[in-house]
Amino acid sequence: MLTDKDYRIENNRITCLGKPLSELPPGRHALALILFVKVSEINERVRRDLNTHVLSCNRLGGVMARMASGRIWLRISQTALTNGLTLDTVGSHILRQIHTDPDRYESAEVMFVVGNQNQVEHLRPVAEEQAQARSERYQYALAEKMACETGLDCDQCPEAETCKVLRKAVAATRKKMRDEG
Repeated sequence: MLTDKDYRIENNRITCLGKPLSELPPGRHALALILFVKVSEINERVRRDLNTHVLSCNRLGGVMARMASGRIWLRISQTALTNGLTLDTVGSHILRQIHTDPDRYESAEVMFVVGNQNQVEHLRPVAEEQAQARSERYQYALAEKMACETGLDCDQCPEAETCKVLRKAVAATRKKMRDEG
């Protein structure tokens, strides 16, 4: 969650709700990872970079992170747990990555909700809303990138056939966006 409000974030705080990883039996468990980040400017590049910072957890020994459609999966090996890996360790790593760019990210806080499926499910609508907004931004940006900017007469342009295909794709994307919006 990106914001430009200082008072909403306690910089570098890591909150873990639920049981510590060491108390969970091996297997699958519900997990929510929520980032609260104050940024100097909210844009798509900032959002993409935050995802990269979260996925950098893969650099931690025994951690595998995957992200798709507003969902994150963390797989943590028993060896990593035995060696003392905690969600605080993961959260600290993410915060360090975010703070490598202090001009873009002014403050950040991480929250984990672990093990309680009901609590995680209550957060799902927020994640799905953000995933939908991300999809809409992507579709809009794609339609804009595909628009012709040469200023040439289509009859004289050597890329006329390619542009016809692109114009159809842009029109279909814009129609879909209007129909859904």
